[in-house]
Parts: sequence; structure tokens; C-alpha cells
Amino acid sequence: MLPIYKMILNEGTEGMDYISLVSTPAHFKKFDYFNGQVVKQFFNEDERIVTGVAIAVDLPIYRRDETIGEHYVVFGKEETFEIAQKMFKSGYANNVNEMHDSNKTVKGMHLVESYFIDSTKGKVAPDSFKNQNLKDGSWIVSYKVDNDKIWNDIKKGKHAGFSIEGWFDKKIIKTKQTKMKKERKTFSEMVFGKSKFETATTVEGVEISWTGALEEGTELRVVTEEGEVLAPEGIHSIEVEGMIMAITVDGNGIIVSVEEVVAEEVVAPGEEEVAVEEVMSEIAKVIAEVQSEFSKEIEGLKEINSKFEKQIETLVSELDKNEKRKFNTNAPTTKSWRNFTK
Repeated sequence: MLPIYKMILNEGTEGMDYISLVSTPAHFKKFDYFNGQVVKQFFNEDERIVTGVAIAVDLPIYRRDETIGEHYVVFGKEETFEIAQKMFKSGYANNVNEMHDSNKTVKGMHLVESYFIDSTKGKVAPDSFKNQNLKDGSWIVSYKVDNDKIWNDIKKGKHAGFSIEGWFDKKIIKTKQTKMKKERKTFSEMVFGKSKFETATTVEGVEISWTGALEEGTELRVVTEEGEVLAPEGIHSIEVEGMIMAITVDGNGIIVSVEEVVAEEVVAPGEEEVAVEEVMSEIAKVIAEVQSEFSKEIEGLKEINSKFEKQIETLVSELDKNEKRKFNTNAPTTKSWRNFTK
């Protein structure tokens, strides 16, 4: 698994200064917008308000840069609150642009609502966000859109979500590494068992956990030294009863499939050469055996041919003898038996 870094604010770090309208948010959380066509009980028909996720807590986001290379970043609950508060104090709440382009600053949009999901206090995401698996501490914002062009772009899907931008520090968080061992429970017990909480170790040695059955629709988490985060989108493999099970997770940390992987035989470096030598040795043995049998057949044929030659010599000798003593009343002929054979 790629390394995971937590986004933090150290003293002197500027933090977030803009929120951007983007076509594909890094956290894959799309807008919910409200106007005369989409009416929610807490919005009036005349309002043009777009609501979206600014930061999804504990969700790994893929990144790549020249210094670190490929990695994931996550925002923690406390860090998200600090980032938002510093933005507000700096007076950047209404700083909006398009596609992180500093030349495309948006006028006619201002923040009207900001809150952090807290299930213990009844602060939940809008109903249309229920399938996004947002964790407590995730930051939800709503903007009033007076800009006609921007509002039309949002409705057309040109802008599908929010994406924050700014200056942050990164702190690596270590995943809990354990030596992979065969699970004592059978796969059927893991899927259909009554246990409420389960853990396993991936083939990469990373500890993962889930609650309930290991099946489609279950949330998969990665255990780190600082707590649990949602499993990154992709495939996470574990070994159960000698089988490799591939757990596929979507961008919300939710399992979409659990399938057995049929392992292909892998030839280790050097084994391929040994295998070729063994095959060539076997072929040489077969060739040697064929040659030996062929040689025996040839010797047998030579022996038969020798006997046949001797028999012919004996026959010729006998015919010559007969011709010398033979007498008859027929007219003499100039041809002997040898001539008739030609």
C-alpha cells in the first residue's frame, strides 16, 4: 500500500485560502444544488444555493509529487476544524475560483452555511449525501450563487463539486504492520458469522478492519498508529484458508465485491533456466534412446543382408555347375542363364 500522510497546519503555515469549483473533486463528493426544480424542506424555491463537501474526513486521496512520489493524503477531524477556522479568521470564506485557476476568480458567490458532521449532536449530511459515507468531522459548506453563468454551469454539470486549495504540511502516519498469518476462521464464517468486528492482514502486511460481514456494502478501514481511516479505493487482498480473497473498495471506502483470486504459478528468477535445462536433458535422453533402437535395427538389417548375399552366392554357384553338365536336343543357344537375367 502507498504511504499515507495527514494534512496538518504547523505554526506559520498559511493554510486554506480558496475553495474551487471543479469538475471532479479529489474526494469524489458531488454537489447538491437547490432551486425551483429541486426543493428541500429547509430551502425556499427562490434560493440558488449549492451545497457540497469541502473536506471528507479520514478519506485517503491519491497524490503524486516529485518529492514524495505516489502517496495518499487524509484530513483528520481536528485538523479539518483548524483549517476551516483559520480560513474564516483570515477572511477567505468567500474566495472562490474555477478549477484552481487564479485567473478565474468567481464573483457573485458567498458562503451562507458551514458545519461539521457530528452524529452525536444530530448534525448530519443532506439526504442526497447519504451514500457518500461521510464520517464525523467532515466539513459541509453551502454557497449562495448570484452569478448566472456559474449557476447554469453547476446545473449543467460543468462544476460537480468543491475542492479546497492552500498551503499545508504533511505528516506521515504509519499503518499497523503485522506479519500475515492464515486466518483461523473460515471464509464463510467471516462473511456470515455473527461477530460484529473483524480484522485481517493484507498480503502487504497492512492490518484492515470492518464491522459485520465481509461483503458488498460493508465499510473497510485501514488500521494506523493514529486510529483508523477508510480503505483507499482499489483492491485489498487477504489470505483465508489458503485462498487469496480480493476485496474491491470504491471511493467511499465501501466494499463493492469480494472474490477469490486464482493464483498463477510464478517462476522465480533462475527457475526458468533450470526448467529449460531439465526439458533439454529429457529431450536428449529420448533422442539417445531412439538412436540406440535405430542402431540395433540397422545392425539387424545388415545381418539379414549378409545372409541374403551368401544365399545368392550359393545359388549362383549351383546354377553355374548345372549349366556345364546340362545337355538337351534343342538347338544350341548363345545365351546362358546369366544372359537371360539381363
